[in-house]
Amino acid sequence: MAQAKNLAAIPARSKTKENASRSLSRVIENRPPDTVTASELPQIAGLPTDQDAQQFCEHHDLEDTIYQAVDLITASYRSASDLKLYKETDPDIGESWLVIDFCVQGDLDQIEEEDEIFTQKWVATMPRDKDGLVHDLVRIGFDILS
Repeated sequence: MAQAKNLAAIPARSKTKENASRSLSRVIENRPPDTVTASELPQIAGLPTDQDAQQFCEHHDLEDTIYQAVDLITASYRSASDLKLYKETDPDIGESWLVIDFCVQGDLDQIEEEDEIFTQKWVATMPRDKDGLVHDLVRIGFDILS
């Protein structure tokens, strides 16, 4: 069973880069191109990624947002693992965003509680544009493993 959350970005990181890296004690993987090893990939908030995602992050100044999101994910979901960061583009409209994707497992009621806490914190800290609308340059998704 899979469930996904797509939410908008949040402002500056709540912890230092060192703390964010320590909170990622689990194995972090990405889907690297066949010709590149994970150790050779650029990293953002301790997450291996690719050049497209790194350039998008730099262009939109999203590094602090990624750090804060990773901190919030690892604090909110006890079983969060396999964090991935990649760029997605909608080919029909040409808009792009970064996705932080991860896996959780366990009791569905517990995961639902963790998700509710995460969502409240995430939404409360998202930056808004001049019209008060939330931008969506960073989205969060997770899969529930059985």
